[in-house]
Amino acid sequence: MLAGVNLDGWRDLVVASRAASWEAQLALEASATTAADGTQRVRLLPMRLGPTRVVRPFTVGLRAPESANRELLTPVEAVLTALGASAAATAATALALQGAQPQRISVRAYADRDGGLGYELDLSGDLTAEQILIVVGQVQAYSVVHRTLAEGSPPRVLAASADGRHLAIPPGGDGARDDRTHEVRVEWEAGAFSVATAGQAGVEIDQPKQLFGADRAPSPEDYLLAALAAEALQWLSPGPAEIHVSARRDLRGELGLDDARVALRDILIQCLLPGHGTDDDAEPTRLAAWSAGGSAVDLVRNPRTITVTIRPKPETPHAP
Repeated sequence: MLAGVNLDGWRDLVVASRAASWEAQLALEASATTAADGTQRVRLLPMRLGPTRVVRPFTVGLRAPESANRELLTPVEAVLTALGASAAATAATALALQGAQPQRISVRAYADRDGGLGYELDLSGDLTAEQILIVVGQVQAYSVVHRTLAEGSPPRVLAASADGRHLAIPPGGDGARDDRTHEVRVEWEAGAFSVATAGQAGVEIDQPKQLFGADRAPSPEDYLLAALAAEALQWLSPGPAEIHVSARRDLRGELGLDDARVALRDILIQCLLPGHGTDDDAEPTRLAAWSAGGSAVDLVRNPRTITVTIRPKPETPHAP
């Protein structure tokens, strides 16, 4: 094990995925409600990896941007947390595969008021310029969240009314202009484990043991789904609505097998509206407004260029 990365475990997973691709299929689910204090609580539901059902006892708390509770992330900050932590863990694995031991991996992920999205990757240790450039290429190719945001992953949005009807919400547009700059800093500790901070808010990120983490915290992909669920709730009227969000992840993609998709796919957001019937179209209208104007869902839905810079910059002519 190097840099906390279980290389033997990953190699075994490559062999198993080649032999039976269905064992590399991962299903993620979460359920979100609004608490009495107006914040959103996103509960992770059991994860399914191939035939295995894995219970993960985590809840992610998020807040609206205008909330006075600064100890929780906003949905956009949760997206940036996912991006930075996914990049950090992928960088650690890429270095371990090269036999390198980093002293520090730090990521500053940002979304600026002009619509730019990117992160600065700060690597330190006994690393060569060539090793660092390989890491950047590996992160851009195999970080699940990087690829999900870069390619654009339009979620399917449904509203379920109390009378049993399911209403498809039209796909959103280009998103409303967000005139704020958002920033999250992620500090890698070991393996898949990182700590992220945004202002007064601090969270931990990890992977389940089945993916060779220590299962100490939600994964980057969990934070991405939590951001979508919480932001959707924030656009609805206060009440007992519940958001259920799910996605699929093909581990063969990040393992570089079979040209499989690296990004999350089949993102589905279902809004359960107890107490609302088919004649009450206010909440589906608000959900459609969120789909068109939400900042976090816009980051996920629309493809974009993600700027990656290295600090300190390697002394090579090809460094970004």
